[in-house]
Amino acid sequence: MTGEVSRHVSGTETSTVPSLTRAFLFADLRDYTRLVETHGASRAAELLERYRVLVRDAVGRFGGAEIKTEGDSFYVVFDSVSAAVQCGLAILFPMSRPPLNPFRTRAPDRGPSTSA
Repeated sequence: MTGEVSRHVSGTETSTVPSLTRAFLFADLRDYTRLVETHGASRAAELLERYRVLVRDAVGRFGGAEIKTEGDSFYVVFDSVSAAVQCGLAILFPMSRPPLNPFRTRAPDRGPSTSA
Protein backbone atom coordinates (compact mmCIF):
# COMPACT_ATOMS: atom_id res chain seq x y z
CA MET A 1 0.00 0.00 0.00
CA THR A 2 2.78 2.45 0.82
CA GLY A 3 4.34 1.85 -2.61
CA GLU A 4 1.01 2.57 -4.29
CA VAL A 5 0.69 5.88 -2.43
CA SER A 6 4.30 6.81 -3.27
CA ARG A 7 3.80 6.11 -6.98
CA HIS A 8 0.60 8.15 -6.98
CA VAL A 9 2.18 11.11 -5.14
CA SER A 10 5.34 11.06 -7.26
CA GLY A 11 3.28 11.13 -10.43
CA THR A 12 4.54 7.86 -11.85
CA GLU A 13 1.03 6.46 -11.89
CA THR A 14 -2.04 8.25 -13.24
CA SER A 15 -5.41 8.14 -11.60
CA THR A 16 -8.40 6.74 -13.47
CA VAL A 17 -10.80 8.86 -11.41
CA PRO A 18 -11.77 12.00 -13.33
CA SER A 19 -11.42 15.36 -11.62
CA LEU A 20 -14.77 17.11 -11.29
CA THR A 21 -15.58 20.69 -10.41
CA ARG A 22 -19.03 21.57 -9.14
CA ALA A 23 -20.48 24.88 -8.04
CA PHE A 24 -23.38 25.23 -5.63
CA LEU A 25 -25.91 28.03 -5.54
CA PHE A 26 -28.03 28.71 -2.47
CA ALA A 27 -30.80 31.23 -3.10
CA ASP A 28 -33.72 32.55 -1.12
CA LEU A 29 -35.90 35.64 -0.87
CA ARG A 30 -34.44 38.20 1.49
CA ASP A 31 -36.75 39.03 4.42
CA TYR A 32 -39.49 36.71 3.16
CA THR A 33 -40.90 36.13 6.65
CA ARG A 34 -41.14 39.89 7.27
CA LEU A 35 -42.74 40.29 3.84
CA VAL A 36 -45.44 37.75 4.78
CA GLU A 37 -46.07 39.56 8.06
CA THR A 38 -46.21 42.99 6.42
CA HIS A 39 -48.15 42.28 3.21
CA GLY A 40 -50.09 39.14 4.06
CA ALA A 41 -49.78 35.52 3.06
CA SER A 42 -51.63 35.72 -0.26
CA ARG A 43 -49.53 38.59 -1.69
CA ALA A 44 -46.36 36.93 -0.43
CA ALA A 45 -47.43 33.65 -2.02
CA GLU A 46 -47.83 35.45 -5.37
CA LEU A 47 -44.27 36.75 -5.09
CA LEU A 48 -43.01 33.32 -4.07
CA GLU A 49 -44.60 31.73 -7.15
CA ARG A 50 -43.03 34.36 -9.44
CA TYR A 51 -39.69 33.77 -7.74
CA ARG A 52 -39.90 29.99 -8.17
CA VAL A 53 -40.69 30.34 -11.88
CA LEU A 54 -37.79 32.78 -12.33
CA VAL A 55 -35.32 30.54 -10.46
CA ARG A 56 -36.31 27.37 -12.27
CA ASP A 57 -36.10 29.12 -15.63
CA ALA A 58 -32.62 30.47 -14.84
CA VAL A 59 -31.44 27.10 -13.50
CA GLY A 60 -32.55 25.45 -16.74
CA ARG A 61 -30.95 28.11 -18.96
CA PHE A 62 -27.58 27.77 -17.24
CA GLY A 63 -27.56 23.96 -17.02
CA GLY A 64 -28.09 23.59 -13.28
CA ALA A 65 -29.84 20.85 -11.36
CA GLU A 66 -32.23 21.65 -8.53
CA ILE A 67 -31.15 19.55 -5.55
CA LYS A 68 -33.63 20.74 -2.94
CA THR A 69 -36.30 23.40 -2.50
CA GLU A 70 -37.86 24.31 0.80
CA GLY A 71 -40.16 27.30 1.16
CA ASP A 72 -38.36 30.17 -0.55
CA SER A 73 -34.94 28.44 -0.51
CA PHE A 74 -33.25 26.72 -3.43
CA TYR A 75 -30.16 24.51 -3.42
CA VAL A 76 -28.77 24.08 -6.95
CA VAL A 77 -25.64 22.48 -8.44
CA PHE A 78 -23.81 23.45 -11.65
CA ASP A 79 -20.92 21.99 -13.64
CA SER A 80 -19.05 25.29 -13.55
CA VAL A 81 -18.62 28.31 -11.31
CA SER A 82 -19.37 30.70 -14.17
CA ALA A 83 -22.74 29.02 -14.82
CA ALA A 84 -23.65 29.32 -11.13
CA VAL A 85 -22.68 33.01 -11.05
CA GLN A 86 -24.58 33.77 -14.26
CA CYS A 87 -27.63 31.99 -12.87
CA GLY A 88 -27.40 33.91 -9.61
CA LEU A 89 -27.25 37.22 -11.47
CA ALA A 90 -30.17 36.19 -13.69
CA ILE A 91 -32.19 35.67 -10.50
CA LEU A 92 -30.94 38.70 -8.58
CA PHE A 93 -31.58 41.52 -11.03
CA PRO A 94 -35.25 40.81 -11.90
CA MET A 95 -36.09 40.15 -8.23
CA SER A 96 -34.63 43.48 -7.11
CA ARG A 97 -37.30 45.61 -8.79
CA PRO A 98 -40.90 45.62 -10.00
CA PRO A 99 -42.77 43.98 -11.59
CA LEU A 100 -41.36 40.71 -10.20
CA ASN A 101 -40.99 42.19 -6.75
CA PRO A 102 -43.72 44.79 -6.21
CA PHE A 103 -42.77 45.07 -2.53
CA ARG A 104 -39.26 46.35 -3.16
CA THR A 105 -39.51 50.07 -2.48
CA ARG A 106 -35.92 51.18 -1.84
CA ALA A 107 -32.39 50.22 -2.69
CA PRO A 108 -30.37 48.31 -0.09
CA ASP A 109 -28.62 50.47 2.47
CA ARG A 110 -25.14 51.29 1.22
CA GLY A 111 -24.09 53.35 4.20
CA PRO A 112 -23.84 57.12 4.58
CA SER A 113 -23.25 59.19 1.48
CA THR A 114 -20.48 61.71 1.33
CA SER A 115 -20.19 64.89 -0.67
CA ALA A 116 -17.01 66.27 -2.15
